[in-house]
Amino acid sequence: MPNPIYVGYATAVHESGHAVISHVLGRGLIHVALLDDQRGEVVPMCSLCDACVEYYQAHSIENHDHTRRIQKNLRCDSAVAVAGEIAERLICGQTNIDPKEIARDLELSKSRASLQHLWTESDCWVLGKWKVDGECSTCVDYLIKLKLVVRQITDEQEIRSAIEALAHQLSERKRLYEPEVSEFLSEREVESGSKRNQVLSRLGVETTPPI
Repeated sequence: MPNPIYVGYATAVHESGHAVISHVLGRGLIHVALLDDQRGEVVPMCSLCDACVEYYQAHSIENHDHTRRIQKNLRCDSAVAVAGEIAERLICGQTNIDPKEIARDLELSKSRASLQHLWTESDCWVLGKWKVDGECSTCVDYLIKLKLVVRQITDEQEIRSAIEALAHQLSERKRLYEPEVSEFLSEREVESGSKRNQVLSRLGVETTPPI
């Protein structure tokens, strides 16, 4: 069994945190991989593309179901982005934290957070205020709340155990594809999409009926 202090295992936990939270939020992945002791990746099944952004900007959330669907996915994706750091800190402590990796994850989460209030504070996205730490108070407040929600879910026994177990598998196998991850987690009764409505509702999003 890998030593939790070992940097390669810490990286595996980080990537497994992304993967497990992606799974329970219903955001599919193509694979999760451990590239070396200090680098890994989770490739999402669907990520935000230029076409989605263009549609999202052009169609108000009040009148278009697809815009609301995109916004919900943005919220989930911002949660997935911070999940790696949260899992690594909870399970492995502070020793092997890579500031550059955390900065990349945070940048992704902040970009998704900015788009969520496009219609009330468009300057944040249009002028890139989200890129400057502390420049957008709405993003700051949202990310504080988001991290709290993700930390609480990650610290649930079944989720934490699933992340640790997947990290052991990833340490041995180096790359796991979506069907393998899904089957592995389902065997542990961690089901796809099982935390989606919980996370969205705690972030103030209407989840009934689910779309």
